[in-house]
Amino acid sequence: MITVTKWQINSGKDINGIAHVVAGHLGKRLRYKDPEFTHKCLELRRLLLGRE
Repeated sequence: MITVTKWQINSGKDINGIAHVVAGHLGKRLRYKDPEFTHKCLELRRLLLGRE
């Protein structure tokens, strides 16, 4: 179990770090094959969280 704060949820950098920690505990590696992955993630966050 990990604890995540609302500030971490609001931070793309922190969410990415959390994803890497979870993947590490699962014995997996995160791999981003799509060069537009970061851009798409930022767009999705903007849509879901209503941030400009």
